[in-house]
Amino acid sequence: MKILIISLIAVLCTACNKDENSFARNSFQDYCVVDGKENDLLDPNNPNGINTSKINIYYLINNEKIKASEYFPNRDYPGFLISKPKGERKKYYITIYLNEKTTSGNIAYTYIEWNENDMDTIKTEVYKGANILTSTMVAFNDSIWDWESAKEDYIYKIVK
Repeated sequence: MKILIISLIAVLCTACNKDENSFARNSFQDYCVVDGKENDLLDPNNPNGINTSKINIYYLINNEKIKASEYFPNRDYPGFLISKPKGERKKYYITIYLNEKTTSGNIAYTYIEWNENDMDTIKTEVYKGANILTSTMVAFNDSIWDWESAKEDYIYKIVK
């Protein structure tokens, strides 16, 4: 037991550093998307599901909606990523890479275009510190979501 404690302390001491050039970024959110009967709309086997090839993400930059794939042309993902169920997550989920550029004050806007007829707005309050950038508030279509509504695994539910 004594060796385990000493080993743990050694690992913790070497893992922590005071590198002032390091930067922590938390600018994404995970969402499951369901219908009123809790059917998974991101499941590719659901005939009534969302066609994920039609999804586009836009950022509000200088009062103009810019497609995420154009704003970040070198990213592997066009502003979002669809993931399969794993662990406690029983449904497919979409990770949205949120806009970090604030418009007025510390508010940033990200838009999810599900298809040509359906668009939702994510409004985030962005905190920028010396070595950190994170969302301190998330509103989906003007409804503020608290962290408790995201459950233990920090995933929000969108009902379509």
